Amino acid sequence: MIMKRLYQAGLVFVLLLSISLFACSPPPDDETRLRQVLDRMAEAIEQHDRQTIMQQLAVDFRTTQGLLPQDINRMLFIQFRQNKQIQVFLYDIDGTILM
Repeated sequence: MIMKRLYQAGLVFVLLLSISLFACSPPPDDETRLRQVLDRMAEAIEQHDRQTIMQQLAVDFRTTQGLLPQDINRMLFIQFRQNKQIQVFLYDIDGTILM
């Protein structure tokens, strides 16, 4: 009984220590966050998950051709209906952000 409680207390201590160390780590830089978003979007496209893709787009998102988020949503719907399997390959990504 005592050993079980010590074991549980040890697990709780390790968990709390892990959480506190994670909270102390610096936030990821812009390039890392951008790569994470691209990875999430690539996976969502392969899974035909329009909701996740749309959540990544800003409210004022607009492509260079003038497409709005609702246009992207419609395009995704059509593509997902026409293509049962989609693979996304990300390569040669340059994370330079120009202002």
